[in-house]
Amino acid sequence: MPLQYLIGRVDFCGLTLAVREPILIPRPETEAMCEWTSYVFNRKLSNQNAQGECIWPIKVPFDFLSLGTSNTPTKCSSSSKSQIAPKLRILDLCSGSGCISLALASLLPQSYVVGVDLNPSAVALSNLNQQKAIQQGNISHERVQFVKGDVLNAIDLQRALSSLDFNLGTGPPFDLIISNPPYVTKLLYESSQIELKYEDKHALCIDEDESGLLFYSKIIEQANYLLKPLSELNSDRILPELIFEFGTTQQGRAIKKLLINTGFLTVQIVKDPFNRDRWIAATRKKLNEC
Repeated sequence: MPLQYLIGRVDFCGLTLAVREPILIPRPETEAMCEWTSYVFNRKLSNQNAQGECIWPIKVPFDFLSLGTSNTPTKCSSSSKSQIAPKLRILDLCSGSGCISLALASLLPQSYVVGVDLNPSAVALSNLNQQKAIQQGNISHERVQFVKGDVLNAIDLQRALSSLDFNLGTGPPFDLIISNPPYVTKLLYESSQIELKYEDKHALCIDEDESGLLFYSKIIEQANYLLKPLSELNSDRILPELIFEFGTTQQGRAIKKLLINTGFLTVQIVKDPFNRDRWIAATRKKLNEC
């Protein structure tokens, strides 16, 4: 059995999260994706970036060591919460333990985050981790919400989002969709290490999905209905609108092709700290690499 299940917790982006079998254990690669995302958004949305400085897309390999400890969540006091106006609405699809949602909420204090997962046990664990994060002083209650919904079913996903307590307004409400969906192929799962067998198979792979691309294609199909209209994107604040974690370089290339064919004009594959292609970021605006 994986050590994380035995001790019942894992450290993730400065948070201590509960883990319970068989909900997927948060990985270091996913943690790195959250750190990269918070770096890009914090720099772009603040006045820290110098005139003409290119924050994204970044052509050169990203130096994770340059992050230092700047991404450690800061404690949320009542005064600091009132001083930060929410600027971002983030949708985390296939949210699992809630690790991505809670990490981004803590690292991006100007955000509202919604996590969606089909597994009610995952939603329950997410809510538990949210309470832990609130008690630790890393997030405030009103900025994160988890809901049960089927990402592969557009009607059910819309139903889930319409059930949210806080007001998302009318029309497509989100600035960013981020997801670490099931992408392990059946063949790879059957030949994988024994530790994976302790985790929810449906959070890792779908038997009938031989390419591991089913969730990506479904999310991309729904993106225009979930993301804010292009007309609302300010040219000097262009940021990724979709961020996906994936498993192999071949998958990354296939996802990039899906995005481009669906109208995403700027697409970047990003390497993780182990120098492996690991996530992809995209926007419907055309930008130049730097």
